[in-house]
Amino acid sequence: MSAVVELINDHKKICVVKGSPETILGMLKDAPEGYLSTYRTLAKRGMRVLSMAFKEGPHDCDKWPRARVESELEFAGFITFACDLRNDTATVLKALTDAKMPCIMLTGDSALTAAHVANEIGIFSNKSEGKPKLMLTKDRVWQDVSTDEVYIPYTPSIHAVNQLANKADLVVGGDVLTQLEEEGDKTLYNTAHLIKVFARVSPQQKEEVVRLVKKLPNEDHGSGGDNMLHPLMCGDGGNDVGALKQADVGVALLSGFGDSNAASSVKQATPDGSQLLDGEGSAEDKLEEDQKLLAMRERQLAKQYKTEFNARRQVIMQNQQTWFQEELNKLTDNNEGNVGFTTYFTAMKNSSARLRAELTKVQKELQQKYGTNAAWGGGRSKGIMASMIENAQKQVEDDASQQQEGMKPVVQLGDASVAAPFTSRAPSIRSVVQIIRQGRCTLLLNVQMMQIMMLDSMVSAYTLAAGTVEGGNATELQLIFSGLLTMVASIAFSYAKPADRLSDVLPIRSVFHPAIFLSVMAQVAVHLYVLVKAMDLAKTAMGDAALEQLYEFERNRDEKLNKMMDESGFGDDIFSMFKSVPYQPNLLNTVMFLVKSSQQVAVLVVNYKGRPWMQGYLENRALFLSAFLCGAGLFILASGIIPPLNHFLELMVLPDDLRNRVLGMLLASTV
Repeated sequence: MSAVVELINDHKKICVVKGSPETILGMLKDAPEGYLSTYRTLAKRGMRVLSMAFKEGPHDCDKWPRARVESELEFAGFITFACDLRNDTATVLKALTDAKMPCIMLTGDSALTAAHVANEIGIFSNKSEGKPKLMLTKDRVWQDVSTDEVYIPYTPSIHAVNQLANKADLVVGGDVLTQLEEEGDKTLYNTAHLIKVFARVSPQQKEEVVRLVKKLPNEDHGSGGDNMLHPLMCGDGGNDVGALKQADVGVALLSGFGDSNAASSVKQATPDGSQLLDGEGSAEDKLEEDQKLLAMRERQLAKQYKTEFNARRQVIMQNQQTWFQEELNKLTDNNEGNVGFTTYFTAMKNSSARLRAELTKVQKELQQKYGTNAAWGGGRSKGIMASMIENAQKQVEDDASQQQEGMKPVVQLGDASVAAPFTSRAPSIRSVVQIIRQGRCTLLLNVQMMQIMMLDSMVSAYTLAAGTVEGGNATELQLIFSGLLTMVASIAFSYAKPADRLSDVLPIRSVFHPAIFLSVMAQVAVHLYVLVKAMDLAKTAMGDAALEQLYEFERNRDEKLNKMMDESGFGDDIFSMFKSVPYQPNLLNTVMFLVKSSQQVAVLVVNYKGRPWMQGYLENRALFLSAFLCGAGLFILASGIIPPLNHFLELMVLPDDLRNRVLGMLLASTV
């Protein structure tokens, strides 16, 4: 960036330029000794470094072309910026890498600064592994980031980069990418998932890296599906829009939180400055501890805010009478001593307005002092501090007898939020873990729902066909009862919550996966075998005479139904319509109903995925209790413990010899 500045008092103009040290170096007339070494030292400390340069020009230098302004400059100095890392960034990245999700950094900062940050937050390998950090230079050599020593020449081969990535953490700059691309070398783009840090990359290069990563195969995924990499991109600015749009999952991070959730600020959350993130435990355990730490800090700030605000509000309220008298005296003097209702009303109005202005001023000062942007509470829409501020504000409004809109800071959505399907309102990237957990749970819910529909369709098709032919179709009351019995279980099945930990086991993504297909076929075979066996047992128990009588009844069923519909003789009782349908209770219907209902429950229980991607079967209490009650109800009907219930549902009480066999088949079908 360059500008021409006019010094009015000195009557001269100066060309001033700022930019990256590498760019400014080519614009300097004489670079000072140690220019690059100083810059590299600062960058290795994680500083963001800008170089400043200038030169004096004639009065018409503002008409110069940009190239002339940015040439023959004198070096003015470096400006360095230190940006605190979010307190939980390293923990979130550790949770992702533990779940076998490699993390890559795409940044516009210099390679040395990016390498320092990557080392701090855990994108690079642990120090215990002893892997060197190598940066590719324009001279086509890999050199050590710390010592600048040449490690190995660059070989434009995917196999060579793959081998090197197993032994070292790789850093590539955007200028090197451009140079290789101009030479027709796309090796680094085709091995983008092996590079840990892409530095000094342009927005277009970020987008290109994400686009090519999507085309790379996932060698660790053996669960079927498209078997390709699916990148998730986090970004907080306009430079990330292209990459966010290109990624399979885009997460926009809102800016404007200052040092909220920064490591330096969180250290002050406890009286002794200690943090809860040290010690043993997984990364996600530490995230939970971090959440508790931030909540504790939030409560402390809210308490301090409320105490100071109430004290200052009390002082302001005590001054209201004085302000009212001052306004009244002023109005009386202006009206030459005439005091009426209008004068008192105007004085009250002006003093109240001053009261509100003073309270608003205090509120803004305290919000800036205590950082209300830190009011976030682990996925809640509003944190503890935000709620207490809102309550205090309502108290101000009541005391001032005036409705007033709150002055809480509003974060404006930017370009990144428009481009990404997800936007995080918290000063943290922990939302990435939550999105992945929820996404896996949703994926498996869809897979298991389709799996259940396939099983229910096949079993129901056979049951309806066999029931129509043999006369064992369920009645309306039986269908209503079985539907109510499994309704709660089906709802609980569909609303399972994700697990509280990320798993390194990738879920099955497709219903056409061999494991799903074989499972469905095996379950269908078991269920159909049990249905056929149960039907044979029921027919044997009924005997030929009873079967012939049942067949004769079914042949006359249509005629009876038509006659009943013509007469339309339904009573006022809601169940009379169902009771009026011609039906003859029989063992075949009873056995088929019990077996099919038990299989419906078994399908829900057996095909529930559970851990490690969603709540376990016992953790989903609604599903567990409803399935248990369904099983208990079917056991009561099969054993005939409550004969009136069987009679109400038009089911027969099974004979002793048949009952034991049916109960065994119900158990076999469920297991």
